Amino acid sequence: MRRLVVLLGLAVTVTAPPPATAAEITLCGVLSGHRFGADVPSTPCALARSATRDYIRRSEAAAGVPRRIVGRHPGTGLRYRLTRVGTTQSSMRLSSLYLGRAGDAVLRVRIVQRRRPPSDPLIADLFTVFDGQVDAIMTLGAKAFMFRGGEVLRYDLEADAVDRPAQPVGQVFVDLPFAAVDAATVFPNREFAVITSGGEAVLYDLLEDRVAGPARPLADVFYDVPFARIDAAVTIGGFVHLLSGGQSARYDVAAGRVTAVTPVADAFPGSFPGTVDAAERLGSATFFFQDDRYRVLSD
Repeated sequence: MRRLVVLLGLAVTVTAPPPATAAEITLCGVLSGHRFGADVPSTPCALARSATRDYIRRSEAAAGVPRRIVGRHPGTGLRYRLTRVGTTQSSMRLSSLYLGRAGDAVLRVRIVQRRRPPSDPLIADLFTVFDGQVDAIMTLGAKAFMFRGGEVLRYDLEADAVDRPAQPVGQVFVDLPFAAVDAATVFPNREFAVITSGGEAVLYDLLEDRVAGPARPLADVFYDVPFARIDAAVTIGGFVHLLSGGQSARYDVAAGRVTAVTPVADAFPGSFPGTVDAAERLGSATFFFQDDRYRVLSD
């Protein structure tokens, strides 16, 4: 599977990271949760499906950047052949520009393949059930609740196995007003968890097993938080660390306010650059998740 970002006008931009990353396709600005290779909505952006599929097949077969890729234009049904006219690369990305035609339409396609350090292990090596990205993780004792899309499954950390298969989040967390979850963490008192989605958050009463009140803006739950949304949250000691983009806000639970905002790289040296998808404290180590990979920072 691969993470694809697609924009189409007269130009098409396709982002295709290395094999085995999570699937997320943006079609003309409309986010779709389809996996790579599955059917996609019938829009001009479907050009990305055939173009990137052929690019990936040829690049894997040739162990390099293919000179040509072929596909079928979704609007006209005409087959097209794209020829590589240039390639640039850095330590983190490989960018190739292709030109071609489909009937009278002139196509300009840029495919960018992100590179990552080979030392980062796969999430699937840590949690065998996952073959890709995880949106949020929250642990209660030996149980880890793992969110992806609109579903959550429960993983037994001691047995290293799923003990409750994926279900809609609203069936597991009663009355949760969100269709999908961005971040989740348990407060230090272990009585409440906070679950966020977009610009809102709810407190979940773990003792009563129900939502404790309506969804509220993030700033009402985490006073002084400067973020419009939260990508990941992790509780360490008496602090909840809220990650958004490349920034980390440290929320002091006892004081009831944010006491520091720093780059994630400063707050957690050695974690991933850029956006962290999920984070969780397991034992004496903090785990960070990005795409289909994870990193561990031990105390």
